[in-house]
Amino acid sequence: MKASEKFLVKKVSVENTILKYVFLPYVLCYLILWLLPVEANIPNSGTNFLLNITFVFLIVTVSLFIDKIFSSGEQKNKSLKKMTVKKMKFVICLSTISSFLGLLLIAYDRIFIRGINYQNGLRAARYDWKATTGGSIFGFFGNLLINSAYISIIMLILNFDKMCTKERNICFLVSSISIFGFGALNGGRSNIFFMFAFLIVSLVIRKTLNGKKIRLKKRAYFIIVLFSVFAIIFCLMMFASSANMNKLNFKTQAQLGINELYGKTGETFAKIKNPNDLRYLIIYAFSYIIHGQWTAETIFSFNNFVGDEVFYLYKDFLHGFGILKHTPIPSYIKADGVFLSFPGALYYDYNILGVIFGSIFLGCLLGWIITLLRRPESMTGIKLLITVYTLLVIILSPFFFALGFIYVNFAIFDFLVIILISDIKFGKTSWLLIE
Repeated sequence: MKASEKFLVKKVSVENTILKYVFLPYVLCYLILWLLPVEANIPNSGTNFLLNITFVFLIVTVSLFIDKIFSSGEQKNKSLKKMTVKKMKFVICLSTISSFLGLLLIAYDRIFIRGINYQNGLRAARYDWKATTGGSIFGFFGNLLINSAYISIIMLILNFDKMCTKERNICFLVSSISIFGFGALNGGRSNIFFMFAFLIVSLVIRKTLNGKKIRLKKRAYFIIVLFSVFAIIFCLMMFASSANMNKLNFKTQAQLGINELYGKTGETFAKIKNPNDLRYLIIYAFSYIIHGQWTAETIFSFNNFVGDEVFYLYKDFLHGFGILKHTPIPSYIKADGVFLSFPGALYYDYNILGVIFGSIFLGCLLGWIITLLRRPESMTGIKLLITVYTLLVIILSPFFFALGFIYVNFAIFDFLVIILISDIKFGKTSWLLIE
């Protein structure tokens, strides 16, 4: 095979791998919507479908166009030396240890300083914690550090075959404990969802490296299945904890919860006879995951779009530091404590023009990323950070705007700090190629 032919095969592989994961989340989301015995409280499925199609079509079209432009000059990109195994292990160990330290600091803040009683259930403890004011330096640094667990998982997946089994298992276990522990202390579920999203992003990036797949032993597959079952049980326990806290059966809790998620139950939902049937929790759990589509359908019936959705978190942060003078107002959706799909969020804030320009911007980033992944020797730490979070935003766009969560932004900060520390200590290298 000629060099030019080899290059072409790799180019198509990278494009297909990346663009497939622009479509798949929407396919999965619509499959769940079709299977669930629930629909939007104010149905506008046709209009919302056109919004989603516009968003995806523009991202794909623009990314292919931008990739074609960048590809013509990609040979000019500067090649970096490969990352040493020592640097790679330093990054993974630093992020793993930081996350576990963050977990300990948060636990100390919640239990000993705020005095939160977790014996009444994790969801009850969540509302007790949210009712408290202030906090401590322990909680601040704990929240800042704990999200580095995501960086540890990203680097572990990307360099799976570069570490011995014992090191890999210990780092993955500690990082997972940090994430699940954080979820338990918060009485939340979204950070578990983000963990799997980061895993998917890491596997997508890894697959672009000449189609590298992770080869596992049979015992490892068993551990993965066990881990996934534990994650599912953990999330279902959170939903069950809400029912116990409110002294409701699973059916009533699911029905009330779905109403709060801008959904309404159908006839199939009511046919389940046992009010404490586990299927009610499963329906509620999947409703929680995809309800951003229901809220998106609902906003088309709004006459006024008050407040901010996409950039509210950042405006609130700037206001807290006195940089932004006026107090930001959350959108109706955000004020209700529910999610809105990213296309829906762009439409809420900026109407259809916001969806078009937001899609074009993401398409430009994605096109640049496709070109970058075709030349991993030029992938700096900063470029990898941009790649990871662009893919995260796109993959999670049917469900919500990923950067609208404070701890995802803390993870960006953690990633940036770890990149700077490791590059200063070991020198600037490629973050995708290891010696």
